[in-house]
Amino acid sequence: IVANKYLTGFDQPKLTAMYVDKKLQDVQAVQALSRLNRSAPKLGKRTEDLFVLDFYNEIEDIKASFDKYYTATTLSKETNINVLH
Repeated sequence: IVANKYLTGFDQPKLTAMYVDKKLQDVQAVQALSRLNRSAPKLGKRTEDLFVLDFYNEIEDIKASFDKYYTATTLSKETNINVLH
């Protein structure tokens, strides 16, 4: 669950999934979602295995937030809801 502690430099290398249920935008979106995008080879954590389930934000809004701070932003397609079911 996204909590404010993820926005203040908290680093948890075991974090592999994030469930978002609040509006994230601009630097807050970048900081929160970037906490998850870290590998931890000693723990077997690869960036390819990370998962974000966002109940609130649109993919276009998240991309627009990242575009302000990065020269290139790549997001995966949305997952089919039936796959999660």
